[in-house]
Amino acid sequence: MELDQYPEHIENLMRFIRNKEVLKFKLYLRDNALELKTFVDSAFVDKCTLLMCASYHGQKEIVQALLDIGCDVNLQNDALMPALMFAAYSGHDVVVKMLLEKHAHVNTIDSVGSTALHMAAHMGQTDAVRVLLEEGVDINIRNNAGWTAKQIAEYKGFPEIARALANVEELDRYER
Repeated sequence: MELDQYPEHIENLMRFIRNKEVLKFKLYLRDNALELKTFVDSAFVDKCTLLMCASYHGQKEIVQALLDIGCDVNLQNDALMPALMFAAYSGHDVVVKMLLEKHAHVNTIDSVGSTALHMAAHMGQTDAVRVLLEEGVDINIRNNAGWTAKQIAEYKGFPEIARALANVEELDRYER
């Protein structure tokens, strides 16, 4: 669907997300639900859907409102990044959990071979890493540069994350 068919809707919704105007977002969504449902997953602004943008900004209530109207949690942008990666990158562990509860794919790989775990490790997002580990994320995936999330955490100077990932590696070896 062409974005220019609904520029006012997108502009308004994105403004509400960026300004953390949850009540305005919910009311706007409610008042325009039928019209919005037809394009909410297909409208990209700055290479993000509304769900990706809300996930990046950690807007839990807005994320929930979008999930309630059936937004696709696994939709990917041009860089193959779903909303889960945006939430993990920004360290919004509650949003990460919300997306996973709606069956977001925990091991989705983006255009550079990274997963949500790589992103959380890169940014030092300890709580997001913990949630992803609880969900059973594959810690052995290497990105296109050949790095695991543990190697990224070590390189970026996040020893707590590196230790947590090393502990999972050790547990995996023990269980075999």
